[in-house]
Amino acid sequence: MWLHNLSDGAIWFSYMAIPAVLIYFVRRRKDVPFPRIFWMFGAFIVLCGMTHLVEIVMTVQPMYRFSGVVKVATAGVSISTFIALVPLIPVALALKSPKLLEEVNHRLEAEIAERQKVQEELARTNAELREKEAFARSVTESASDAIVSADDAGTIVSWNHGA
Repeated sequence: MWLHNLSDGAIWFSYMAIPAVLIYFVRRRKDVPFPRIFWMFGAFIVLCGMTHLVEIVMTVQPMYRFSGVVKVATAGVSISTFIALVPLIPVALALKSPKLLEEVNHRLEAEIAERQKVQEELARTNAELREKEAFARSVTESASDAIVSADDAGTIVSWNHGA
């Protein structure tokens, strides 16, 4: 009898501790996709634990009606949890895995780094072009000879003071 009661007591304790951890998790993580299922699992596990507690009580005082009510409640929550869980399986399978999201984040970080590198290179190139343009303008403006530039159609587009 002591072995029976000791093992049922250990099972009952475990069945009470597991839902406590699930509840803590769901309350801390607001982004859990199916919180209702966690609550249903918690209720299912608590009721399973209650059947073991009832078994301990039954060794001292047989209460078959109470035992039956606990088992009916356990069965009801078990079946309800199963029914609620079945349609969620395809939705849960379609969720992106954390590993996949991590890989996508790494690719995005690499793309962002590449874009920043290209933008920095473009800024350097633009600065060099502005510098060369300023130098060419300085040389052109300070020259005493006439300097005239024309576009492809032959239209004069610029000239210096020497012109």
